[in-house]
Amino acid sequence: MRLTYTEDYNDKAREVQRDNFVNALCDKALSACVYHRDQDIQDQMHNCSIDERKVDANQFQVIITVDYCRDC
Repeated sequence: MRLTYTEDYNDKAREVQRDNFVNALCDKALSACVYHRDQDIQDQMHNCSIDERKVDANQFQVIITVDYCRDC
C-alpha cells in the first residue's frame, strides 16, 4: 500500500508498510543467521525484540534490542 492524498487511507497504508518492513527484516535476519550457522547470533536473533516507532508523517524507526551472549 502506498501513500495517497487521502489521510484516512494513509494511516492504514503507514501501518501496513511498517508491518511489512519489520516482517521482511525478521525473515532476512533469520535466514542470514541460519546461513552463517553461528549459534550465538542465532540465539540473539531468536531472543531479540523488534519495535518500531513513528518519527513523523514521512518516517519511522525500527529498533532492535539484542541481549549479549553469556556463558552458562
